[in-house]
Amino acid sequence: MLDSADDEEKKELLSDADHAMRDNNISDDDIRHRNRGSKTSDPEIVSLRPPADNDPSDALYKQEYLKKHDRLLLESKRSVLFFMFCTLFTAFLRSSRENVWILYARLFYVQSTENIAWLLYGGTMFSGLSALFYSSVADYIGYDRMMVILLTLKSCGVFLECLGIDFSLLIIGYLLTALAVLYVCLSYISWILPHKYAVQYTSYFYACYFMSYLLGAMVGSLLSFYFNYRLIFWINFAFMISIAVFSYFFILGIQLKLERKQLKMTRLYQLIPLRWNHEQHQQNTFENRQHTPPATGADTVPPEEERLSDVNERFSVVMNHGSNTQKYNTSYFGMRSMTWIHWILLISILLQHSMVLCVDALWILYYNVYIVDKFHSSIVVGASQIVVVCVSFALGNLSIPHILTANWCNVRNNKYYVIVCCSIMLIGMFGFAYPLTNDLRVYWAYSVFTGYVSGILSMTMEIIILELQPKEYTGRINGIKGFTRFFTTANGVLIAGLLWKVTYNSMFYTQAAAHCLELMLVLLMIAIQ
Repeated sequence: MLDSADDEEKKELLSDADHAMRDNNISDDDIRHRNRGSKTSDPEIVSLRPPADNDPSDALYKQEYLKKHDRLLLESKRSVLFFMFCTLFTAFLRSSRENVWILYARLFYVQSTENIAWLLYGGTMFSGLSALFYSSVADYIGYDRMMVILLTLKSCGVFLECLGIDFSLLIIGYLLTALAVLYVCLSYISWILPHKYAVQYTSYFYACYFMSYLLGAMVGSLLSFYFNYRLIFWINFAFMISIAVFSYFFILGIQLKLERKQLKMTRLYQLIPLRWNHEQHQQNTFENRQHTPPATGADTVPPEEERLSDVNERFSVVMNHGSNTQKYNTSYFGMRSMTWIHWILLISILLQHSMVLCVDALWILYYNVYIVDKFHSSIVVGASQIVVVCVSFALGNLSIPHILTANWCNVRNNKYYVIVCCSIMLIGMFGFAYPLTNDLRVYWAYSVFTGYVSGILSMTMEIIILELQPKEYTGRINGIKGFTRFFTTANGVLIAGLLWKVTYNSMFYTQAAAHCLELMLVLLMIAIQ
């Protein structure tokens, strides 16, 4: 029954697309040309040209559909909030467990931090490989369905951690709970929203994500301090079941519904000419940076239509419909043509972003242990400083999108200089300031500074990723992002754990080394352009 319903939905979606094509006077020859592989940077943008004749009925159509477009935009934003809610709450719960996971394993299972480090390494590597798979599959089956599947599996994993009968159950549970819904949520935001709002909501999401992740660490520390470690896992299980049920009723099926509605905006986009602004954050930036669009008469656009004359205000589902349709006719690993420079830039920025997330993971896993082992202080002090880092990170994350201007992925791009400056400052903090400071009170000031700079650094990289990635393959790109993040994090966590007996500053030296690699990669990006 479900398969037949899915087939009907797909047929209806294709039917809507065919009507949209006919409404926009797109011929079968144009479609066949696209299927052979158009050399234009974005076939959908090229096809959305203003009509030659001024039909009075067009004015009525535009007036009606401009209102529908605004309502549809609000509906799309609301669906994104559903995804964000599930992802943020899941991150909060995982953080409350992960913050005390090493101490929990020490108490019930393994006494050696070195053995636990190897377990975390294997689990994190599994997370990366699985993210590479399920995020790519989500491009085909839908981000909403993948979200429900992952939340169900994570609920089962938490249940196994709660049982705690033997160490093997803890391992299986850890692997299931390591499935990250983060990349499914990011893919959905990038695909369902116009690019301008995708950048905004990604900034809001990352700020809230690290807030929830690090605040969860604080709550987990308090519960473990006043009660016990096992209680945290049972509370997590109850809430995970609730989130999975919520996703089934409010998320499942929402993507196809919105895609059908957005495709009906195709004719509206065809009637409103495009206006290009190279100073804005734009989609498919690298492919379009040498593109000089023809004159479209955008200077005569009425005020009520001016907003949609910006390509960044238009739905990605419509703008990338041609290449998205071709995706289903190619092999699983097939992607539209990308130059080797484009690939180097994309992989380099993904690796850099993974370095920042590796540093954040080291904070969560080892900072409490560092405070307890080196300063013999309370776990609450360490968790409180993590929250300070979180708040500062959120502020830096929210401030940077409004500061950055020029894009087009070239050496004049000020985002690259932001990355260079932030990397140098963080190398100094983790390589010298933290290890040479023996006063715990100074660490409060360090937490503010490192958190704010890290927030700026992370969001700057995320903006570049949003500009470089092909929209129809957001799941696949986020899968690669997840793999690089977990691969980097696994090795960073392993190195810090193995060197823990040598020096408690191993976590800071590992963080400094990650930022050194990140600095080398951004200099490579500047050099090859």
